[in-house]
Amino acid sequence: MKKITLTCVALALILISCGESTKLQPLLGTIDRVVPWMNGKVVLKDLPAATDVDVFELSTQSGKLVIKANSIPAAGMGLNYYLENYCNRFYSLTGSNLAPVDVLPEIKTPVRKESPFQYRYFLNYCTHNYTYAFWDWDEWEKELDWMVLNGINLSLAVVGIEEVWYNTLLKLGYTSDEALDFLSGPAFTGFLMMGNLESWGGKVSLDFVKKRTATQKKILARMKELGNEPVSQSFYGIVPNSMKSKFPDANIVNQGEWCAFVRPTFLQPSDPFFDKVAEVYYTELKNLYGEFKFLGGEPFHEGGNREGIDVPKSTRKVQDVMRQYNPDATWVLQAWQVNPTEEFLRDLIKDKTLILDLWGENKSVWEERKGFNGIPYVWCMVSNFGGKSGLYGKMERIATEPFRALNSPYSSNLKGIGTMPEGRLNNPVLFDMLYKIAWDKEATDMKKWISQYATYRYGQPSTEMEKVWQILLATTYKSDGVWQEGPIVSTFNARPAASIDRVSCCGTTVLYYDYKEFKEILPPLLKAVETFADVDAFRYDLVDFTRQLIANEGRQAYNKMDAALKAKNGKEFERWSAKFVELMNDQEELLSCHKDFMVGTWIDQARRLATNEQEQKLMEWNARTQISYWGPNDPNTGLNDYASKEWSGLLKDLYLPRWQQYIEVKKRQLKGEKVAEPNYFAMEKAWSEGTNRYPTEPTKPLVETAVKLLNKINH
Repeated sequence: MKKITLTCVALALILISCGESTKLQPLLGTIDRVVPWMNGKVVLKDLPAATDVDVFELSTQSGKLVIKANSIPAAGMGLNYYLENYCNRFYSLTGSNLAPVDVLPEIKTPVRKESPFQYRYFLNYCTHNYTYAFWDWDEWEKELDWMVLNGINLSLAVVGIEEVWYNTLLKLGYTSDEALDFLSGPAFTGFLMMGNLESWGGKVSLDFVKKRTATQKKILARMKELGNEPVSQSFYGIVPNSMKSKFPDANIVNQGEWCAFVRPTFLQPSDPFFDKVAEVYYTELKNLYGEFKFLGGEPFHEGGNREGIDVPKSTRKVQDVMRQYNPDATWVLQAWQVNPTEEFLRDLIKDKTLILDLWGENKSVWEERKGFNGIPYVWCMVSNFGGKSGLYGKMERIATEPFRALNSPYSSNLKGIGTMPEGRLNNPVLFDMLYKIAWDKEATDMKKWISQYATYRYGQPSTEMEKVWQILLATTYKSDGVWQEGPIVSTFNARPAASIDRVSCCGTTVLYYDYKEFKEILPPLLKAVETFADVDAFRYDLVDFTRQLIANEGRQAYNKMDAALKAKNGKEFERWSAKFVELMNDQEELLSCHKDFMVGTWIDQARRLATNEQEQKLMEWNARTQISYWGPNDPNTGLNDYASKEWSGLLKDLYLPRWQQYIEVKKRQLKGEKVAEPNYFAMEKAWSEGTNRYPTEPTKPLVETAVKLLNKINH
């Protein structure tokens, strides 16, 4: 141990004598994991900031990249800036381009960038379900490296909250089984933390709870290492419904229902028992994970019952108790729907509150609420709801709105910019753009920027891919005239019916752009295959762009099929229903070419997270149920297909059979037969309870299949 310590000290002295930073050294670990060909080619130096904002400077010297920065996220952003703008290299979890660069390009004029945003925030409670539900350390390590390379310095970190609740309930007199009963499964934990439901997707084992804790400890250690401040979970009053019977004298208020689920109850902060529960909860949180400067979670998310509750007094009490156990804590709140109301915010300590204005790409809540009356806030985008498949993102608005806020009368309390996606692994262009503009001082010219993106995403300039992206910017990624929750959802994914205009409660199927204009990507995309067939990022996009084209073709076929049905034209209905089914089969064939578009990948992840054979079944049920009928066990659930995906396997075994049954029934009805409508809920529930295995590796050649299907659409 002494030898190791002396070696570390000697290394630190050498670094100091060479002028290199010891504070920034953890970034070298990211370099080794992501771009190992840059090992030994990066010099990190401290850069004291003239202001309280993050800053980096880039230069080259003797064939090495010199990064000067005042924080690790700033240095990480500097490295990423160099990779993209000088090396034409790109890192993401949805397609990368990281081929080695033997001789580092020279920076002729040193680059200096300051962020006008104190915080670059990341994540949503829902992301922990729709993307992270079954992640283990291998996946998290890649994501945390992506975060530092995008300059993120504040993010939600709630993976291991299960054991905090488990230990808290044990200390309050619950048995182990009773405590585990309260916890939801990993596909639904975010909704437990937001106070929407309890127990759904459980009952997980104690071994599983411990496994999550171990993963969270690794996450938090790496976040600390990389300068990424975690937002943990507060105790804000939600308690199990069972607590009413265990503690009948406590002032516990029913919170009604959320989407047909019974919500957890609310323990009034004015009740002395609130202090007792909070003491146990925060003690357990600290024992497991240490202290936190930021704590999230709030009552009344998407509803809840305020009757009989003194809201301002209650929320101030929540904040005071939070700071009693975490003296430096800031309460992080979500501006979503009506929450947090003026009443909710009235008595809070302003400079110890941070509001995430999460839907900035659609609404200017910060402006409507007059800058939240001086409470610090972060401008955020959601862009994806439920992790739905689809090309979407209001890029022009995202590129301009934060700077409009920055130059508004409410600029003094605008503290950050961020993304709060419900589903993370989609539309990589949006994440890349938002965290790049976080280092600008004015709105970006998106046409110019998208051309640069097309170059570094694929590794070299390409007139074909530049043209593709300019078309995408004008169609799927346009801002004007678009008002919806996330991407257009494929009609393939919908419960079959006449006159479909949405999938589930919140996913429109109606195009907001000119499909003929969008189809103009076909010739340049096909031509670009010759150059980029082996580039990982291009291969991902080739599948995703082709998927969108086939989905749009499917919508056209559905419209004609539906018109024929309404006109009672059996011949035309047969023609277009056959075309619709053909396109669904084409989509299945395409999606089987890439592991990121295969349901087997998702289910396999879930099964591998389990701690025993019995739990594998529960994990698989979580994975299947979330992306099918969601819950609860009610045929009238409004959440069915909310998290639908265009994934190979799911398309073939659930969506296609639903449509085939619908088409068969309609054919017979058009012939005058009296036939009952299919029971789609029964089909969805049966699929969610299935245990058949799905491939986790591509079963079709990607480029050949995509080109074949693109040519089919083109002709």
